[in-house]
Amino acid sequence: MTATEGGTALHGPGAAGGSRVTTRSRALRLRTVLNLAKVEAWLLFRSMLVLAGLLAGGLVIWLVIHPVEPVWWNASWEIGYGQLLLGMAVLIAAQLAAGRPRRDAMADLYASFPATAATRTVAHLTGLAGTVPASLLLIGGTAVAVEMLAPIGAPGVAALAAGLLLVIAAGAAGIAIGTRFPHPLAGVLAALALFVPFQQSNNLSGATVWLYPWVKPHQLGSLPGPPAGYPPPGHTPRNWPASPSWPGSRRSR
Repeated sequence: MTATEGGTALHGPGAAGGSRVTTRSRALRLRTVLNLAKVEAWLLFRSMLVLAGLLAGGLVIWLVIHPVEPVWWNASWEIGYGQLLLGMAVLIAAQLAAGRPRRDAMADLYASFPATAATRTVAHLTGLAGTVPASLLLIGGTAVAVEMLAPIGAPGVAALAAGLLLVIAAGAAGIAIGTRFPHPLAGVLAALALFVPFQQSNNLSGATVWLYPWVKPHQLGSLPGPPAGYPPPGHTPRNWPASPSWPGSRRSR
């Protein structure tokens, strides 16, 4: 049956052709997102801001942990302090990347590209994978440093993983801010806003503390009781009190 003999004959093949076009367009969009994401991930990976955040985070973790005998359930949270500084740097870098078109007065040029604004935003979010190596390096490097100090207990995997999620979430917040506010000052102010609750951690108590997962509960800095088999015979840990008073013991009452 030809087209002149009736339109029904073309309905089936036409639908199949439309389906193939839709599949190709989706594959093209996915390929575009991945290609753009590779570029953005590489830019974040070698960003001097991210490198500065990594170094600052490592320094802060070392200054907090090394003066005393570390306990892992406390150190795992303190490693998150360094992740917070890294996350602040990632937030600023991501905001600068997302606000690049409007900040450089090239929004019209970007609008003429085949990739839509939504596609570019998805690529930016996917490109946050470029910050994962820095976060993992911070976790791994500081974990090795803590182990060299003969800590008590074992690493808290959930707390360490939360630090990685904090870095990625900060980057996502930077992208959201950059798409609306391209000025670099917007990213700096947002990073400072992220840091304010950490500065006020001593004033947080009760249920509100759980709104800020990077703020360590105060009770984690003490031992719940004498750890069995620790310290080993003939070994006195650094800054270990001669007669420790454990919470709940007669001496502490």
